[in-house]
Amino acid sequence: MTVRAITIDFWGTLLFDSPASDNRYKTRRMKDFETILAGAGVRVSASALDRAYEASGSYLGRIWARHRDVGVEDHVRAIVGAIDGDLAARLPADLLAALVDAYARPILAVPPTVDDGASKALRTLCGLGYTLAVVSNTMRTPGATLRRLLEQYGLLACFAHTVFSDETGVRKPDPAIFLGALRALGADPARAIHVGDDAILDVEGARAAGMRVIAIPNSAYPPELEGLRAADVTLDSIAELDQAHDRRRQLAKRGGIRIAFRLPGIIGGDVGNDRLFKRFTSGAGSGRRADRYRPQTARAAPTCWRPSRRPNCRPGCSSSNSWQRRRRRHRNAHHHRRRRTPARRRAPASNRAPGSS
Repeated sequence: MTVRAITIDFWGTLLFDSPASDNRYKTRRMKDFETILAGAGVRVSASALDRAYEASGSYLGRIWARHRDVGVEDHVRAIVGAIDGDLAARLPADLLAALVDAYARPILAVPPTVDDGASKALRTLCGLGYTLAVVSNTMRTPGATLRRLLEQYGLLACFAHTVFSDETGVRKPDPAIFLGALRALGADPARAIHVGDDAILDVEGARAAGMRVIAIPNSAYPPELEGLRAADVTLDSIAELDQAHDRRRQLAKRGGIRIAFRLPGIIGGDVGNDRLFKRFTSGAGSGRRADRYRPQTARAAPTCWRPSRRPNCRPGCSSSNSWQRRRRRHRNAHHHRRRRTPARRRAPASNRAPGSS
């Protein structure tokens, strides 16, 4: 069954942020909160705002633990409510809008880094006819701001749809967020792939939704290898999606043969072929890195190693990941061992020419 849709995680897959970023954003947010509230006649100390910020984190953590989410307005009300419960209930609309803007915009001043190969890989996938979507959880920064980041990096146009947990109210690994994105794309889960970095949120969540999974572990937060075993493919970066397709096209021009590389077997079309998946992922999704399957070292699997000498060889006789083992098994299965020319026998002494040794 041909793949039609690919959903991609945001944090840790497309964009990367350092562990200290939240403290940096927190400082900027609370300074702006202090200024805005002071302009509205509410005097709040910096220490009180810090305590309120931490209290709002506990509130959000309890919600996120149930795989649910709330909008950014509820984040702001939680902070203000920890300072003054009555004030949170009677926040004017203009004051709430100003606080929400101050809460959401710090990431734009110091944006996270983007994967170097993301732009080329996404544009290649779009050019090949795949429908792309973002499916991601949000933390403090809302999805509306994350879209501005994608636009800033020139990536937003590659996606037909973007889904963020603060807007849907559901967080990964709940399969509902994946299924909602696929409904918006008009795609079936069996014909879709999810690309993400987290073994639980992305791999388990997408599997529960009935999707195939490509795992790209984040080196800053390396997941447990056991959790990656359920992924169909494990890559080093999103740029390898583009490299795999480039290699596939090069081999196709040489004769339309299949490449012995795991990724094209999934994205290239035949995702319903269990035999193909077993061949390319030995051991129920071994979770091995893609270093051994990089496009530049991939080998083609021709129907016969020496067709001119073996015209009756059956097609598709190779059945191993290693091309050396395939060649050896091919010879053993079809009795195509190289013929050895017998050494020349020396003539009997009685027939030798005079003077020969």
